Amino acid sequence: MENEKELSMHIESEKIMVASSENSIARDQSTSSHANATNKIIHGEIGCQCINATNILSSLTDRSCTITTSSSSGQQDQNGILLTVNGPCVEHNFGSNVCLPHDMMVDPDCGQMSMLMGSSSSSSSNIISERCNRRWCYVNAMECMGASSERVYRSNNFPAGSGVELYYSSSTCGSSASDLEDSQPQQNLGGESLKAITAAFNIVPWNYKRNSNGDIPVVPGEEYYNNTIPYEGVHIDYVKSLQQISNGDFDLDFVHGSRASLRIYQGAPGNAAVQDVVDGLVDIVIGPIWITGDRLKRTSFSMPIQYDRTVLVIPRPGIRRSYAEETSKVLDPFTMGVWLLLVGMIAVTAVLSVWFSNKR
Repeated sequence: MENEKELSMHIESEKIMVASSENSIARDQSTSSHANATNKIIHGEIGCQCINATNILSSLTDRSCTITTSSSSGQQDQNGILLTVNGPCVEHNFGSNVCLPHDMMVDPDCGQMSMLMGSSSSSSSNIISERCNRRWCYVNAMECMGASSERVYRSNNFPAGSGVELYYSSSTCGSSASDLEDSQPQQNLGGESLKAITAAFNIVPWNYKRNSNGDIPVVPGEEYYNNTIPYEGVHIDYVKSLQQISNGDFDLDFVHGSRASLRIYQGAPGNAAVQDVVDGLVDIVIGPIWITGDRLKRTSFSMPIQYDRTVLVIPRPGIRRSYAEETSKVLDPFTMGVWLLLVGMIAVTAVLSVWFSNKR
């Protein structure tokens, strides 16, 4: 009996040890899983983790600015960069290494920034856009594209052609996969006023001006260079409708083109208008203008809003079936006058060759 009790106690002891071991494994697995989840939240998903973009941002000396910070030892100045031409000024480690709502403290449209700036506009209300709370970080675009299914976007602050390759991801920081629409600000221009010109002068019904008599002149007069006279036409109404749809995201100030560009491109008002954009005199050209290869090299175009279908019309070729008409096709490459000239040259050449050969 005692041996049986000892055996039973030994078996129970093994059960306890096994159970204890299983609990230990479960705790270790739970701890590891929690650590991985925490790492993803802080540094992004595996295959698309946050990168350190400090070296890239600090190298942009043409955007350098100074940030004043307060500490227990007083105010200190440190170097930073301007995200856009008009700011804000951020530290060189902005958007690097960790998933954070980086826009919260730098975007004027976010509540925290507005309150810091002392703004009393609607942007400083208690309602903060979801975009401001969205966590994101800069990532390696090629790595994310090949090793993960996270959505990656080029930074709006460093567009193509800027020489800076910086990309960010919100989904790697836990945002929804469809974060593109949510992450983009509703306003892209912020009420900016754009100088606009028309691609050509008085093309009815697309765009035109009236003179003092209320007529629409065919040849441009002084009314073209008078910015107080409003433009009319289908394209003008179109862009005004876009202004209303955008809720004041942009404003258009219609001005005249430069005389210098019109002189350079005489007879080509479209090229002259493009040149004014390239020279920075205006921001946008409105009106019927063809998208050519040369113009694309000099500036960018929007999606076409109108197509000009050009058709080459020629007479319908007749059907010639007579023997004389069929044989005459041999003579089609040249006119009769050209054929007579060729035959005459051959005859003269033959006579001269015989003449000079007999003299020898």
